[in-house]
Amino acid sequence: MLPRRVCLVVCTLMLLLLPSSALAHPGSLSTPPAPAMGWLPPGCPFVAARPTPTATPGPAPLPTADIELSTEGDSPNLVAAEHGGRVVWVSDELARYPASNLIDGGWHDFSEWWTHDPPEFPQVVVFALAHEQERVINRVVLNPWTSEWRYGWVKDFEIYVSPTSYQLEDMDWVGSFTLEHAGIDQTFTFEPVRARYVALVITSHYGSEEGITLNEFEVYAAPPGTTPVEPGHIPNLAAASAGGYIAEVSSEDSTGDWPAERLIDGEKDTDTGWSSAPDLETRQYVVFGLAGDQPHVVGEVTLNPYSKKYQADWIKDFELYGSASSSNLDDMDFLGSGQLEQRGEDQTFTFDPLSLRYVALVPTSNFGGDAYALNEFEVHPTPGQGAEAFAEKEAALLEEERPQITPEPTQAPQITFVATDFKPRTAGAPATVANIEYQVEHSDVLPLLYHLYGNYFPDLVKVSLTNHNDAVVSVRVEAAIPNYTDAAVETVSLGPGETIEIAQNPPLLPDALDLLRDMKKATLHVQIDLLEEGERRLVYEDTLPTTIYSREDFPWSIPGYHTGRAFISTMVTPNDPALDELMRAAADYAPDGVIVSGYGDATDSDGKVYNNMKAVYDAVAEQYNMTYVCVGLPFLTPEEAERGFHLQRIKLPYEVLQSHSGMCIELSLLFASAFQKMSLDPVIIIVPGHAFVAVQIGEGSTTYYFLETTVVGRMSFDDAVRLGGQDWEEAQPELDKDRWDNYYWVDVRLQQREGVWPIPWR
Repeated sequence: MLPRRVCLVVCTLMLLLLPSSALAHPGSLSTPPAPAMGWLPPGCPFVAARPTPTATPGPAPLPTADIELSTEGDSPNLVAAEHGGRVVWVSDELARYPASNLIDGGWHDFSEWWTHDPPEFPQVVVFALAHEQERVINRVVLNPWTSEWRYGWVKDFEIYVSPTSYQLEDMDWVGSFTLEHAGIDQTFTFEPVRARYVALVITSHYGSEEGITLNEFEVYAAPPGTTPVEPGHIPNLAAASAGGYIAEVSSEDSTGDWPAERLIDGEKDTDTGWSSAPDLETRQYVVFGLAGDQPHVVGEVTLNPYSKKYQADWIKDFELYGSASSSNLDDMDFLGSGQLEQRGEDQTFTFDPLSLRYVALVPTSNFGGDAYALNEFEVHPTPGQGAEAFAEKEAALLEEERPQITPEPTQAPQITFVATDFKPRTAGAPATVANIEYQVEHSDVLPLLYHLYGNYFPDLVKVSLTNHNDAVVSVRVEAAIPNYTDAAVETVSLGPGETIEIAQNPPLLPDALDLLRDMKKATLHVQIDLLEEGERRLVYEDTLPTTIYSREDFPWSIPGYHTGRAFISTMVTPNDPALDELMRAAADYAPDGVIVSGYGDATDSDGKVYNNMKAVYDAVAEQYNMTYVCVGLPFLTPEEAERGFHLQRIKLPYEVLQSHSGMCIELSLLFASAFQKMSLDPVIIIVPGHAFVAVQIGEGSTTYYFLETTVVGRMSFDDAVRLGGQDWEEAQPELDKDRWDNYYWVDVRLQQREGVWPIPWR
């Protein structure tokens, strides 16, 4: 299996009138038969040889220079090649998709890093920061986008850093993180660390057998004046200073001098910590929410029982429980039990590492007192295993000697996921009503891509609910855009302390599409109700301003995505009823008046594919009186354009048939829809200012017919094929580079296999 998309293996299509002796082209040549019998252009199949991996540790450093670090938060990408960053070492790469693509700033498809297939884990890329100067860093940004082989996108990864060495064995572990399965910039923050070198260790992807891929990797400096943590620092994920908090507590001493918050204040020399009520018959506990209120891989706790004069109350035996989703002790898993010695100092206990959001401490005995007392409670992260696994495989990956890898934990991840939407997602501040905490986020509506919301794009509405009541509650969430969508309704049950996220994409009303001939300002209505004995108690209700773009607005570029071009396949609509009428008209132009769908043999020796394409072309030209007309400009605010959001108003295939006209992309979509209707495999080729169509001559073939669609109604099909071949001759050198955003190859069937389906409107 080839390691990348089907190689662009094609041939130049020749004029029927030229004799074969005049056709200078590699491969076997033959005189074409008369057009009525079908014509097969000479093939020139090309198979890309698999390159050998090139990974050389420690290339020569770049000349020393410096880059300016902004004091206003706009710091540069420290590993960008343009700023003097570089790839020091990589475990595996394809020659056409080297690791250097990760730092080239190429925000476009096919400017990415790929490994060989089948995928091997882990993979490592080591980067030197700008001009190999030491910096204090606190975040990385990854973008997994590639239009093809979406399941090759990186999923789990680890970050290691060092201020002195690019050898992985000398680096400190920063944290383990997970990329969402979305082709957008995703930001991950961690405690500030000193670094000259940063290692990215890939430990999993989303399941493809085609190898592992990543498009961009970025590293950013911490704000000026930030103090980095020292090497060997092990963070306390329960500490209030790190974003930890007390989620639940069974009881506290009635004096108010022993609150549970003292367990996470970082002060171990105070005379008092937490004390339960003097009731050992009732189950006592404290539930800790970890830093960032999100799961972390943890495997260690530290307890310090010190409190002055109350040694008899110090906890002796205890149990630990944990959960990745619920702060309700009854829903947690048992982690283990331990026993503290009666000494007022740190005592550390380990357990099997788990991904946990909440950790519960349940004391079961003390040293003879009538309450439970503890001064400080810490939860520590577990370092990732990616580098250690890599060390085991290193000898097999390369013949040359590789650095031995024995990483030690230094910092825990505090992960922040940033999803860049068409516009920045609007989020209301968290609020609480009836002990139900809620937060509402919403996006704008782009109708052509709306059916991909929740998959390739964020959901229209996301509601986060947390139950701060002592009992299970039922909550109803409803969202709708009046006059444009149905209402989406969901009812959920939340246990005490439980948090649930609800994503909603209310379906567009069929009649609404007729209203969306231009961009509209609308309101999104969101309502949250607490259900009590069948009655609704209002928790939240608001109308949020939103934008609904025209039904014909297609985004050629989307902020946060490398390109929008891949999604043009949503407008290839072979099952539209208008295509049935076109097939009937095309049959009148087919040999014997019959169209038989599908492919013939691998070389189209009987001209089946060629003649079917010609029949469609002739029907469009004559029965639909089609002509080329170039219009289609959207109304877009300067602010959106400045952010990189570029739209074009494009008609769907049935609208092209109705209007008897279309520009190049519209005609290409029409013919691609018709060809797929006949069970052929079309490709849309996009070049600067133009688009045309290609179709495989045989199933699985690497030879294509090319069609220039803008001459329909003015030139014969044979001439349109000849011009399509000329289009390809001009485009092929750039497409072969697989690096340019202005040259794009959209394999419609492949896009559908990756989940980019046609719009479901008709």
